[in-house]
Amino acid sequence: LRFIGAVDRPAAEEIDLALAEIDAPGFALALAGVGQFGTGRKGRAIWIGVDPEPALVHLARKIDRAVIGAGLPPDDRNFMPHVTIARLKDAPMERVMRFVSENALFRAPSFAVDRFVLFESRQGNDRAAYVKLAEYPLA
Repeated sequence: LRFIGAVDRPAAEEIDLALAEIDAPGFALALAGVGQFGTGRKGRAIWIGVDPEPALVHLARKIDRAVIGAGLPPDDRNFMPHVTIARLKDAPMERVMRFVSENALFRAPSFAVDRFVLFESRQGNDRAAYVKLAEYPLA
């Protein structure tokens, strides 16, 4: 759910143990809406939003507490669930905003969420690669 940052192996093992202890129910999730983060040439991304879901917020809070309990600092950003669909370089803002506007009413059918996953982000020359480290079932 959240970017944690660089951690060493002992910290990663603590995080894994803490996440494995989370007890939370599964839930249905629906994707809706399109938006963008960032300005300028760096850091711009297009995302699909997530319909409000109390069970997701509950899970995110449990994950935050587990990660903090494992020794990492709290994330000071507000939780904004989304799926990044594109990272942009040198895209004219006019085109980005037109895409966002034309797709603002996007909706997808809901789907069941029965687990959450810990990923490692490996930075490459052009983009990050995400490697699944562990899965944690929901009740």
